Amino acid sequence: MKDPNVEAYDSAIFSPVTRDWYGTSDFYNVGYWSSPTLTQAEASTALVNRLLDRHAQDQGTVLDVGCGLGATTSAIKHRWPFAQVTGINLSQAQIEYCRRNHRDCDFAVMNATALTFSENSFDVIFSAEAAFHFNTRRDFFSQAHRALKPGGSLLVADILLDREHLLSKKMLAWDVPTNLDQANPDDYKTCLEDFGYRNVLVEDATEQTWRSWIRQLIEKTESTGVPAPHRYLHDAKRSNVVTYYVLVSAHK
Repeated sequence: MKDPNVEAYDSAIFSPVTRDWYGTSDFYNVGYWSSPTLTQAEASTALVNRLLDRHAQDQGTVLDVGCGLGATTSAIKHRWPFAQVTGINLSQAQIEYCRRNHRDCDFAVMNATALTFSENSFDVIFSAEAAFHFNTRRDFFSQAHRALKPGGSLLVADILLDREHLLSKKMLAWDVPTNLDQANPDDYKTCLEDFGYRNVLVEDATEQTWRSWIRQLIEKTESTGVPAPHRYLHDAKRSNVVTYYVLVSAHK
């Protein structure tokens, strides 16, 4: 039987409304918005590049965890053409799509908290807006540390939720575990250091990512009438369910 949470994500990510919003780019992240950014696809690419900027090496082996429809995986390959890039996801349908449409990368169905790769396999482990679904982040951090090569980089864009917010139940019902105990950037940094990561940097990018994305949803919908994904977030009080959007880098 198919996991209902995987089915929910398949329905959302393959929705014509979602695909139209992202301009058929195959992205599915809120993006990093700055003054020159004009489209959702540009913002989504900018988010990937901002994380990749934190790793100097442009070759080797890279794992994209929670790869969605493969746009982030392909963007990594475009940025680092000599790297061997692999994307993983729990959804068979999404992985099949990736294999058809992003043939310069490898893809596999796999759980982020039970990686089957051997120790010291990757120079970079990357994850954009997926870790808040992992049960738990700590298990993912442990698995990633094992699979990283010495000196390798963990690069993560992640979302921290307000557990007391009225909308949390809706968010939590969509496969967000209740036992994630990183409440703010300092907690996040300490957690990574507990697993032996070095040079941990946790940047609060909430304004440039989540809040800017919400404004884009509202402005585009109001000005054009084009339907936007996640319309229940078109309200400041509801969108405040996200307390922090963090950009994370750390070394093994």
